[in-house]
Amino acid sequence: MKIETKVEKTYGYVDYGGSVDSDCREKCTDALVFLVVPLHGKWKVPIGFFFINKVTADQKKFLLTQAIELCFEAGLVVKAVTFDGCPANIAMAKKLGCDLNPNNLKTVFKVQNNEIAIFLDPAHMTKLVRNSFEHYREFKDAEGNNIKWNHIEMLHQLQEDEKFHAANKLRSKHLFFLKNIMKVKLATQLFSRSVSIALQFCKNTLKIAQFQEIDGTANMLLLLNDLFDILDSKVHGYGLKKALNAENSQVVLSKLEWCKSVLMNLTTNLKNKQMRLISTPPFTGFLELCICIESAKFLFNDLIKNQRVPYISFHRISQDHINNGANNNPTPKQFYGIYRKMLVHKELQELNTVPNSSDPLPSTSSAGIIESTSDVDKKCDSSKDDVCISIPPAPKRQKSIVSSFEEIYAFLEKGD
Repeated sequence: MKIETKVEKTYGYVDYGGSVDSDCREKCTDALVFLVVPLHGKWKVPIGFFFINKVTADQKKFLLTQAIELCFEAGLVVKAVTFDGCPANIAMAKKLGCDLNPNNLKTVFKVQNNEIAIFLDPAHMTKLVRNSFEHYREFKDAEGNNIKWNHIEMLHQLQEDEKFHAANKLRSKHLFFLKNIMKVKLATQLFSRSVSIALQFCKNTLKIAQFQEIDGTANMLLLLNDLFDILDSKVHGYGLKKALNAENSQVVLSKLEWCKSVLMNLTTNLKNKQMRLISTPPFTGFLELCICIESAKFLFNDLIKNQRVPYISFHRISQDHINNGANNNPTPKQFYGIYRKMLVHKELQELNTVPNSSDPLPSTSSAGIIESTSDVDKKCDSSKDDVCISIPPAPKRQKSIVSSFEEIYAFLEKGD
């Protein structure tokens, strides 16, 4: 991020709030953003941001705890926190009280005796799994079936040679994805039911010799397809893409258990040893998908089974809500303007209508300098992240949500 100046105000330095001499400050590289999204509702509200140059796990723990406590003060019930899988976030989760040992997963932590589940963004995890699969080329499942990247390459080559695609979206860009490594659809379209069926068609119907050992690969593609459908489920979806509720819970939960069992028992050959994927650093995406599965089961038991909410749309617990927008690499000054506009945005409503509780929150002023987070140490050693806090409907608001959000430890320029 670059340094910009406007009327004695400088943008582009590390900023945790308050006034700090710019001569003693380092340039920021990222913006750490906290966003509140309801499990049921149409609004989303950013409650704080910080210009950072790497943040330690202790710093993130402190900031996240403060954000959650402010939500509690506003009368909200926080049940899930979503972030990506950078090392600082994993370390933060452990410091909060989670146990990420594959043999003893505990994906829930407490703030003020309230249990909160952690989620690793499923889209990001799917890309990590795809990257590991392409790099290491071959895995084995618990039955000893081979899961090979080469099987997908053979299918693509066959389709190119015959100039005919077997009802799937597999193209060269899905196999040679490095120039578009951040595009989620290139990973989800690769791990799809249609590609799995195409592999089975080549084996069972066309009876092509080189496709006779594709069962492990086809099953893995189908597993990842179904798992992503569940973790990205929406209210108006169908099948596994439908929001989790009491009616489909038996099918969905059994599918989650099966996915976890398969992922936990995948192995690969590293340094001439067969090792479990979830126990090796290059394959963190597989473990983090298992973390999402455990957290999904917790939310079902805590919210649906206890009849606190009728359904859970897991798409609401993703980073999609914080990643949207046309400019994906704004300068600090541009980011500041974007954030300010989000706070003061006014919803235009039709005449003769009654405001609905699910409508976006009313507008507010961002004037004033918020308290400094003096407790946050600026010596940083890890990487960036955005944090998305998901909440079920609160029974009652003790005070204005917006007024509590303005108490978040963040820096906001005084109004003009």
